[in-house]
Amino acid sequence: MSHSTQDAVARLQDTVADGRLTNSLYRQQQLAKLQSLLIKRESDLVNALTTDFRVTRKEAFVELFLTVSAIKSYLDQTLPQKELHIEYSVSRGQDASQIRQRIGIAIIEPQAHSFLFSTLSPLCAAVASGNAVLLVMKQNLRVMSRLLGDLLREALDPGIVEIVSSEPAEIPASIRANQAKDVKSPNSLGFSNKALSVAIVDRTSSLGDAAQLLWKARTSFGGTSPYAPDIIFVNEFAKDEFIDRLLKCAAELRDAYDESWKGHPEKSKVIDITDRHVLTDCRKLQERTFRLYPYRSLEDVVETVNSLSQEPNLATFAFGDAKSCKYILQFVEAEVGLANIIPIELLVGPAAPRGFSTNLSTRFSLDMFSVPRPQFAQATPLSSTLNALLRETTSVRDKDKLWNSLRPENRGPPKQDVGYFERGFLGAHWAASQQDAIEVSTNPKPDKSPVAYVHPDKYKNYVLNPDLSGAESCISQLRASGFNAKPNPNFNWIHDTYLILIRMFPKACPPTTIISMNAYFDPHYHMRVGLALRPLREKGYLLIGSGGAVHNLFRNVWDPMILYGDNFAQPTPPEPWALEFRQSVEDAIRGGGGPRLRKAITRLMKHPLYREAHATDDHFMPICFAAGAAGARDDEGAPAEFGAEDWELTNMCNSQYTIGAWRELTV
Repeated sequence: MSHSTQDAVARLQDTVADGRLTNSLYRQQQLAKLQSLLIKRESDLVNALTTDFRVTRKEAFVELFLTVSAIKSYLDQTLPQKELHIEYSVSRGQDASQIRQRIGIAIIEPQAHSFLFSTLSPLCAAVASGNAVLLVMKQNLRVMSRLLGDLLREALDPGIVEIVSSEPAEIPASIRANQAKDVKSPNSLGFSNKALSVAIVDRTSSLGDAAQLLWKARTSFGGTSPYAPDIIFVNEFAKDEFIDRLLKCAAELRDAYDESWKGHPEKSKVIDITDRHVLTDCRKLQERTFRLYPYRSLEDVVETVNSLSQEPNLATFAFGDAKSCKYILQFVEAEVGLANIIPIELLVGPAAPRGFSTNLSTRFSLDMFSVPRPQFAQATPLSSTLNALLRETTSVRDKDKLWNSLRPENRGPPKQDVGYFERGFLGAHWAASQQDAIEVSTNPKPDKSPVAYVHPDKYKNYVLNPDLSGAESCISQLRASGFNAKPNPNFNWIHDTYLILIRMFPKACPPTTIISMNAYFDPHYHMRVGLALRPLREKGYLLIGSGGAVHNLFRNVWDPMILYGDNFAQPTPPEPWALEFRQSVEDAIRGGGGPRLRKAITRLMKHPLYREAHATDDHFMPICFAAGAAGARDDEGAPAEFGAEDWELTNMCNSQYTIGAWRELTV
């Protein structure tokens, strides 16, 4: 640490010691003086910003306005009367759980982008919290460094802010905010300045509005905002139109930015990425460039974006209808998500400090520069209860009352209304109705349930082959894993099982065990069933989940079936909602086995089109079972093959996937 830096730190430590910054009235006075001076020197500040940075005069004024607005926000939070009331809470016998205490010295080193805001917003937040500030400001700007230093010295009393040119070594009772470094330590604010900002443009979006917002975000304020999208993912069906809209925006809006581009010959360009491997090499942009990559489905884009980094993205901008945006923002890992908007204020300033909620306008908060110091003076009801338990003998009745007060509310019986044709009974689909139960068929001579609109000649002569020893193994395996597994000696096989076996094994039915679902249709429960039975694969068992990729009987087109007995007639193609969800199912499964598969399948139940594709959950639970059976860590990298598919009744999709590989056997 240089002598000048040591002297600066010593002066700040004197200020902390004398305690003047603990006085909220004094802090208000200092911040108000700085705010007033910034407004007074508007012209000088705008000129300095346009001289040192690639911004227009309008953008420079916006940055100044946001800076003054941030100071106003910190002033509004500095409330002398409220602080005094909280300070004396204990003297009144009240709790003071909200008390916070300054750290001491805030060491702030701003980034170059939005230099005025990036300097003064954290500086004023630190002062408003009662800290003195050591400002590390390299003298590499022609105008702004000198002007800002003069303003701080004129507005603030000595010893509140000291300016140095290099970052000091460790200082006791301090917190660092170096916006150029991604530091992870207890006494530093971390900034994810290398994390990507991504935009996802769904085909349900207004492509013109999305293109305009994204063009402005990537080109405004010099094109250097950490929140300007680094990659734009566009649904493959909308990509060409989106590019046309983007180029149109460039032609219409570029003239407004000519002023900021003087002396900087580069122009905006669009890069169409077609190789997914190129994405892994994409780094943050510091220029007016648009990288575009097409995606197949919402599930595809979630997996693709999340695979780019082990850390969350800095920001995700989702464009689409409200439900699609909700799905994207829920499952794409990012520190902040925005739906159909890119606020101008977000483009000004640094990345928000990691671990705190992103404040769009100020980016910093008083809590970042203070620590909680709660004080309590009142006994809680829990303390009274515990004292009574320690002091007195508790009767059985009183204990029962205590335990009952802690038990969660009962879920109640499951809904039994599971389908279009099965009103009032489970009908074509088998589900154990007890909350924690699952059943295994042990019927030695099961009948076949009839199939509507299918002549019995198609299946009546197929001889079923129930595997009773396999049923015992399943029950034993499930019970060992903690399931309430029960044999069911009366269950007759349903069409969802034997019709599949007829197609897969037309010559003869192999030894087969049928397992029920649970009527609460909890996806995690059914995945655990699959995981519990996974060891049977090593013994030569094929585990099958029989459901449907898209199965909503309410949305089917029944006319060809009713009029002509033809469920495969397709007078019209499947509707877009069915195609999108079917593609998401494929993208979830084709990524292969392992824990990733389990996460992807459960995520599909939050898909915006899930209820369009599955009015009830019964046909999706078998997919969850299969994901569990192929979802262990040992299944990572296991191949997932798309075997066959048919569409019937226009919107019903039956897809067949195989996860894993057959073990080679000697015949």
